[in-house]
Amino acid sequence: PDLEKILSLKPDLVIGSKRFHQQTATTLSQLGIATELIDVDSWEMLEKVTKDLAIKLGSNPERLLNQYRALAVKKPPISPRVLVLVSRQPMLSPNKESWAGAMLDRFHLKNVVAELQGKAPFEGYITLSAEKLLQLNPDVLIVVETGEGILQQFQAQSFWRNLQAVQKGKVYQFDYYGLVNPGSIDAIVKTSEKLKEIVNGK
Repeated sequence: PDLEKILSLKPDLVIGSKRFHQQTATTLSQLGIATELIDVDSWEMLEKVTKDLAIKLGSNPERLLNQYRALAVKKPPISPRVLVLVSRQPMLSPNKESWAGAMLDRFHLKNVVAELQGKAPFEGYITLSAEKLLQLNPDVLIVVETGEGILQQFQAQSFWRNLQAVQKGKVYQFDYYGLVNPGSIDAIVKTSEKLKEIVNGK
């Protein structure tokens, strides 16, 4: 973050990420600016953060909490087996210990790597090989677009066409914000609407 830009805004409170903004928050605190670092990796944590911030800001969180609750869907008779791909090299997929994993669970989508553990650059993610991806062979593939043309990179791989989700046209592109990183309420809502489409078989 641009520290000078933040200071020019003269904020009473700066909210940041525990994973990415520790140093900036320390500097701001030393300058006498209140900071709040959060790490939202589940719906329960989203609700808790909303309530905590509402208390700090002296506002009522119920409107937002009701908005979160309205995003829920009924469990379908059969939950599609889903796998999310967030990068090509390495091939990363979120397990249940991530915000993306929480989003899939919220919409009753069966994350095929939910229980898998392994070495990965980021907590809550595992590294997959092409062989493992073919073995898992999910019903639905979600490819997260980060501006690097990840879907096109996968489409160029020989193994890609052997996946049943590809053969059945069940490959969806999602934005990074909302699925991998909560980002904002608007991003969460947009992602929720797209996940509902998968639940409803669209």
